[in-house]
Amino acid sequence: MKKYRIRKEVYIVLLFLILFFIVMFMLINKVKNKGYSIDYTVDNVDISENYISTDNLYYFDFNYNNIKYNLIVEKDYIKDKKLIDHINKYESEEYTCLDINSEYLDTYPLCSNEENVIDYRLVNDELKEELSSYYHYQENYTGKINNYNMYNKNNNILIWNYKGFNYIKGDKLSTINIFDKDIYEINLSVKINNYIVIANYEQKYNFNEVYVLNLDTEKVEKWKLDYDISFDSYIAGINEYSIFLVDNKNKVEYELVPHKQKMRIVGNKNKKGIIYNNGESEQLSMNKMISDKKTFTYKNNYKFEIEDNKLYMRILENKEKTLISKHDVDKIVYVENDNVYYISKDNLYKYNLYYGETKLLNYSELEYNKTNMIFINN
Repeated sequence: MKKYRIRKEVYIVLLFLILFFIVMFMLINKVKNKGYSIDYTVDNVDISENYISTDNLYYFDFNYNNIKYNLIVEKDYIKDKKLIDHINKYESEEYTCLDINSEYLDTYPLCSNEENVIDYRLVNDELKEELSSYYHYQENYTGKINNYNMYNKNNNILIWNYKGFNYIKGDKLSTINIFDKDIYEINLSVKINNYIVIANYEQKYNFNEVYVLNLDTEKVEKWKLDYDISFDSYIAGINEYSIFLVDNKNKVEYELVPHKQKMRIVGNKNKKGIIYNNGESEQLSMNKMISDKKTFTYKNNYKFEIEDNKLYMRILENKEKTLISKHDVDKIVYVENDNVYYISKDNLYKYNLYYGETKLLNYSELEYNKTNMIFINN
């Protein structure tokens, strides 16, 4: 009995010690990963360094000659602070570039033209030579597929051909037929996960059918809806597996789940509708949604927008914007992380931080019709 009692006491002490060390480890880890903000100066550049622990994200503001540049790096917490070691400055004519050096972080040059922040690939030839080690190229004319001049084979692109889609994957093209007659605009169409859903435009005034294209199988299925919906409608957005569609004429908001082929009413004249902002739901009156054409916003560290036909990128919620293309841009097609696809005249381009701007294809019809003409399935 005495041996048993001693053994039991030892087990209790060991258990207590294990729990103690687990709790201490969790507390230390929590303190270690706590966000912080610190200001310092390197090579006459004022720096605000911030760690956002909830997103494992480092955010930097650089202020040089009263021009503010910003940068984010997604990375786990680093125990050291003041992570910028040295900044090389290059200046030519009205251009300035800051070459950021850090022992811990992968960075890229931050540039401006007079007072406007620009992508470092938009500088003059002299500075391009100085920054040449950062340049990576993807664009290369690869020939013609159907009516499309191709410059890059690394994307899966669906192009509306008025009866269905031409689906380009690499150097292969397949045709997916949907309608019997030509449909020039498919405003009520949306990509969600591995599906594209399109209202049946061969019905008049109202529709109670949609086509569901499975992008994995390239098969099309007709889905008979539970309600008649006016073509005077718009797609408010998608959230996880659901499409939210607002019928302006009848003041009804629907939720459609294509992979289950189920739908329900989520808003009407007597019930507030639903909007998702950065993943958080918000209720609004149907009158407000319809009058303001309210659409969803999506959480992304990079925000892309067109102002006066120029394409800009913003980081997080900052007001500062960076010009990322020298072309006049007509429409943004698709955004994912720092990748943005967009149409300029009859050309489709892609931009990301690593490659910069890459021309993907040229197609003459894009100059005349840009509404849901292209879907990206990467």
